[in-house]
Amino acid sequence: MKTLNIIVVAILYVSVSGCNESFQRRDTDLLEARLHALLTDREYFKLKDLVIENKENISEQKNLYFTAFVENAFNKNSESAELVNQLMEDADGNLNDTLKAELLLLQRDNYIKMFDYAKAAEAGKQALNYKQIFSSAKLHEIENLQLIYEGLSSSPAQRLELRNETVIHWKRDKVGLMNVPVKTNSTSFDFVFDTRASISTIMRSYAKKLNLRMLNVLYKESSGITGKSFDAQLAIADSLYVGNLLMRHVVFQVLPDSILSFPSMEYEIAGLIGFPVIKELKELHIFQNGKMIVSTNPKNSSLQNLAFDEATTVLSLRTPTDTLSFHFDSGATSSQLYANYFKKYESEVKRDGKRDSIQIGGAGGLEKRYVYVLPDFELHIGEKRANFADINISTQAPYANQKYYGNLGQDLISQFPEMIVNFENMYVEFR
Repeated sequence: MKTLNIIVVAILYVSVSGCNESFQRRDTDLLEARLHALLTDREYFKLKDLVIENKENISEQKNLYFTAFVENAFNKNSESAELVNQLMEDADGNLNDTLKAELLLLQRDNYIKMFDYAKAAEAGKQALNYKQIFSSAKLHEIENLQLIYEGLSSSPAQRLELRNETVIHWKRDKVGLMNVPVKTNSTSFDFVFDTRASISTIMRSYAKKLNLRMLNVLYKESSGITGKSFDAQLAIADSLYVGNLLMRHVVFQVLPDSILSFPSMEYEIAGLIGFPVIKELKELHIFQNGKMIVSTNPKNSSLQNLAFDEATTVLSLRTPTDTLSFHFDSGATSSQLYANYFKKYESEVKRDGKRDSIQIGGAGGLEKRYVYVLPDFELHIGEKRANFADINISTQAPYANQKYYGNLGQDLISQFPEMIVNFENMYVEFR
């Protein structure tokens, strides 16, 4: 009888152990699927929290994989690059082609943000070995960007010479956008200060006036608003002053004058200072009185509400009922909510909003869009509250797989006397 009891207990132990292992595998699979979904949706803030919480519940390889993307999103590019290298070296066949391609594209982005164009071009070249896994639209995007990076592969890295706290005086143009003075030698013009411009941009006529060095690189660019496609070139400003700040080897995208001209508004954009320059300023204090202070001593904060999605900035902010991620766009006069917001809150939007049509301006012209207009919308940034009257909500995305819930522009920034943008510790704070 004693022997029988031992056998029964052993059978039960094996059975229960097997069930536990099965449940653990299922839980791990569900967790990894959730992490992949957050990464696909660019939900970097939620991804970061879930990776930290579940470090012990996923394999070391998957932990390194997701952490590499998190480090990249929160401006830790050298750390992300090291993780990618480790994963690719230690893969031993455990990474499928899709994961390898994604890591190589991530590595390309890391090197671009570190201004190592040759390594970026090489990572992109390796990613294209897996072109069969990409959709035709994604492949076109990768190949088009590859033209840029290969064209820059022999160019020196961009550098900022910032030794002391610096004041830049800015002003608003006729449509309400922030403009900063930009000059080479004795020639000076006002350029839009645009956190969402993935590359600094200039009219062809102004590239000549500033005597930029043209590169033999031609590629296609398009407007996210109008969807129009047009030819673009690259140029280098070997020395460029933004206010009193000296930048070296700044890359510009050169567009036909017509793309940045709006005759019906009697308005043109001579140029844009974009993400690759702005992110190097580390900590900005932007005051509504027209003063911008570039600090040499970035401060920490508990907010940590800022992330990078490749070359665009993203803010995580609270609504009265949710926490949502938005594009942060100092180059937009007004904020808008995307179709993703409409889909999530369709019944409330239709109940409280009013159907209307508007004209939206972007590179390449103006587009008519049908929207709902919400009479009031509220966001919380730390202890501060921002209110928006008559905010537009798109009902359809202008392109496939549009991420985030909206685009926050100057009508957010102008509500507060001071805005702090910290790219060292990744936060935006209003005072």
